[in-house]
Amino acid sequence: MDRVSLASKLENQKSYFAKLITHEWWREKPSLSRVYGADGYTKSVQDTEYHLSYLAQAIAVENHQIFVHYIEWLKVLFRSLNLPLDLLEESLEQMRDFLLYYFKMEGAHLIGEYLELGIKQMESPVEELSSHLDPEKSLGNLAHQYFDALLRSDRITALQLIREAVAQGISIQDIYLQVFEPCLHEVGRLWQTQQISIAQEHYFTASTQFIMAQLYPLIFQSPRNGRRMVAACAGNELHEIGLRMVVDFFEMEGWDTYYLGANTPPSTLVDYLKSTQADLLAISTTIPIHIRDVEELIRLVRKSKVDSKLKILTGGYPFNLYPDLWQKVGADGTAPNAEQAVMVAHSLLNMN
Repeated sequence: MDRVSLASKLENQKSYFAKLITHEWWREKPSLSRVYGADGYTKSVQDTEYHLSYLAQAIAVENHQIFVHYIEWLKVLFRSLNLPLDLLEESLEQMRDFLLYYFKMEGAHLIGEYLELGIKQMESPVEELSSHLDPEKSLGNLAHQYFDALLRSDRITALQLIREAVAQGISIQDIYLQVFEPCLHEVGRLWQTQQISIAQEHYFTASTQFIMAQLYPLIFQSPRNGRRMVAACAGNELHEIGLRMVVDFFEMEGWDTYYLGANTPPSTLVDYLKSTQADLLAISTTIPIHIRDVEELIRLVRKSKVDSKLKILTGGYPFNLYPDLWQKVGADGTAPNAEQAVMVAHSLLNMN
């Protein structure tokens, strides 16, 4: 079985595999049922599905680090939840043993290679995640004040802080890059370490989107440059605020932008590219399990022959972690943030 077929089978049958793996693990170790109960069993099945998805993504694009980084992320989460790391290691070993037996005639060597690297990662100390807010940076104090306001669920104060900053001459670009971006990364860190709830994280993100919208009268004032870009998240990716920031930067540079957001059917996206005669397609994903969705979307766009001059730009957390990933999925380039995305697009389209 080739690498792509193996990854597809792992992804497409992850629910089936996860149930079998969890059933066998809990059967062999009855203490799990006594300690964690029925809810723990259900959660174990769900966690194993995620393990399989990350394993499939890593194999699909030939990148061990996707799975290794996922294990490191899990270690931080387990520690924050006061769950024993031995429990995570046991679950990975159970998954390894099952998959090696199931795929013994086709693909076991690949699965074993990736899983062993993930299990070995359990030996390293749990990573200490440092704050993304730095008071020494030029807008560090503003970022702290904004962050504290939204953490108190005080959207009015947060909005006032941004309005005052704009009135003082601070550029919207700097507010996006030095306030919104680090604050969103920080709220993600606090959720991962279980210092805030998912509800607080959602409130913070939604409030930032609301405050960004209040700046749109200023953003849409730029003279047009004749270029068009379409932007969408890949697959079922729901984290769209980063892509929204990218689109706003293009608007400020004079582009006509068409923001489609999350859950846009690929065939509809292709039709939209044709109708808008876009010069650029920007695709974003935050969670690595959607990397293959990015790859499939790019393949569909290329196959449709929308426009030979159309350039495709990818971005998001996985592409920042793995510098060559954009090439693996067939894009024309990538960028670590909104400012760099505009610069890369200009270069790809030979703009002055």
